Amino acid sequence: MRNRGLAFVVLVMTLIAAPFTPTFAAQDKPVELKDNYADVNGVRLHYMSAGQGQMILFLHGYPNFWYTWKDQMLDLGKDHFVVAPDMRGYNLSSKPEGVGQYKMKLLVEDVRQLAEKVNGQGKKFVLVAHDWGALVAWTFAMHYPEMLEKFIIVNGAHPFVSEREMNENPIQRYASNY
Repeated sequence: MRNRGLAFVVLVMTLIAAPFTPTFAAQDKPVELKDNYADVNGVRLHYMSAGQGQMILFLHGYPNFWYTWKDQMLDLGKDHFVVAPDMRGYNLSSKPEGVGQYKMKLLVEDVRQLAEKVNGQGKKFVLVAHDWGALVAWTFAMHYPEMLEKFIIVNGAHPFVSEREMNENPIQRYASNY
């Protein structure tokens, strides 16, 4: 009997709330993700994009690729120009040989050139990054703050903190040994 009472309360609450549930179907146009390539900094970067408006550039973490941001792109692409590249060495982007091809200065330059190529020179954008992409984004923000409107990091430490932990914390060194 108690379960029926709870079910009845849930049903009544659902019926009461139903008229107040906003519907966005008329406003929401489906966002179409577009497959693109850009030749930047001596490599070919694959990226997905959608929408129009101010650019939001997403950088993925290790070992992911652009698809990490698919849901955010589909939502934010309704009123922004969203771009998510496969960083060098990942998925459909170039995979240059040798460790030297993955130095931070090259990764940051990839981001700078891609942003200018797809967004236009001198236009500010929002940079959102996670994990490995966050380290690249922090470094980018330190070198090119004038290019950024906003800067959002998801689960990524500042490079100074990362360096300190790598030098002083053997557990972090071991955890980062990929």
